[in-house]
Amino acid sequence: MRVIPVGRFNISDVGKRIGNLDDLPKEIRSQLQCIKTNSLEKQIMEVINCLQGMANIDEILVGMFREHDLLMERSYLSKKLYQMKRHGLLESIKGTIIDIQHTARKALKAVEEMDV
Repeated sequence: MRVIPVGRFNISDVGKRIGNLDDLPKEIRSQLQCIKTNSLEKQIMEVINCLQGMANIDEILVGMFREHDLLMERSYLSKKLYQMKRHGLLESIKGTIIDIQHTARKALKAVEEMDV
């Protein structure tokens, strides 16, 4: 396990230092909340990506049902989106949810085109 020197500790890192979980036995993996959460986060990101990287909560609710057959409560989805934003997975602007990864891919493509 990696030791973090005193003075370099960041509270936002707590819960994100687990790393790759492939080596863990299923008895441990089944108890980890981060695995359950990651599955839902992945589905939300897929829906947003299908909507060209930008969506509001109504579109995500409909997309989660159509793409993943999930009926979600609006309040639960709203809380989940807020958590994803806090973890740096999403960015919101005026109530519209933006997938940061999609935005990053577009920026990278623009930089690559400039180099050509």
